[in-house]
Amino acid sequence: MRVHAARLLGGAGSLDHDFKAGALLATGGAAVNTEILQIMADVFGVPVMVVGMQTDAAPFGAALRAIHGHVCQKEDHFVRFEALCGRRVKATRRVAATPNLVNHAMYTAMLPKYSENEALVATR
Repeated sequence: MRVHAARLLGGAGSLDHDFKAGALLATGGAAVNTEILQIMADVFGVPVMVVGMQTDAAPFGAALRAIHGHVCQKEDHFVRFEALCGRRVKATRRVAATPNLVNHAMYTAMLPKYSENEALVATR
């Protein structure tokens, strides 16, 4: 997860595994799986938040993102997501998992080897 996030944020060849976020937001099935939430917190080293709303939060979020994309295209510039939805969508967020720093250090130490092994598999 973290290697792929770093590549998405830093470019295709990025080996910078520093994930610079204050928190992650989990929705859908992951939001009710405490083990997955804890692993996410440990891997990324940040708290994982869940939204306390309906069980179909993932498709609801996807619909909001589609509206966001439409508005950005219509306005011909980037519109902050919070500016678009902040007043309309009231959802409570709560911290569902906090990182275990010992586990986070272990995952961080494993990232270069993980990247190397993934590259070997991807080239076959």
